[in-house]
Amino acid sequence: MTCPICNSTETEKEISGILNYYKCGICDVSFNTRKEKQIYNPKITLMQKLIWNIPYSYYNSERLDFIKQLEKGKVLDIGSGNGKFLYMLKLKGWETQGVEPIKNYAEFASKSLGIKTFNEFFEDFETDEKFDLITLLFTIDHTNDPLCVFEKIHSMLKSGGHLFIASPFAVYHEQHNFIFTEKTFDFLLEKFSFVKIKSEINYKPVRNLFILAQNK
Repeated sequence: MTCPICNSTETEKEISGILNYYKCGICDVSFNTRKEKQIYNPKITLMQKLIWNIPYSYYNSERLDFIKQLEKGKVLDIGSGNGKFLYMLKLKGWETQGVEPIKNYAEFASKSLGIKTFNEFFEDFETDEKFDLITLLFTIDHTNDPLCVFEKIHSMLKSGGHLFIASPFAVYHEQHNFIFTEKTFDFLLEKFSFVKIKSEINYKPVRNLFILAQNK
């Protein structure tokens, strides 16, 4: 099986229940052989709406702390969900936009939080705008073509702009097409002319990898 990230054939099948994951011995990515896009439209309960409308959240504060040194500007959040993180950035002076394929989430962000949100896959999203910051939070593992996503991000970022990535550790799930390690992200960042600024393991609420990189 050929690795879709680095094109290596040094891959081995992993034992992960009913899911068909392969592990690359070169770039360290694990990948599921399923290719179809998936759209989830979960029902949003009244309780969820009430919780989402609360401005402050400890869950998002960890993400905010990681990029607090950046100068405020235009930010695009890929897979922006209910818009809560963008809402927190908006309160801090950022000019915000989101791309979210789940219709219910995109509508909530737009109508309830006032966040400009495009209801589509990032791969289909088109804009002439350039951004100071693009955030990719727990999204890249759901995509079908990470190379396409990174190339598009690189083209949408201003020179010197930043990319903030968050990704879970070793979560084998039917919704995850890829499982990344820091080694895999290092490969992708170098391939698409990014310089890694910092990385850290965040344990709240579970073990996740945070990476901040800058566009050359």
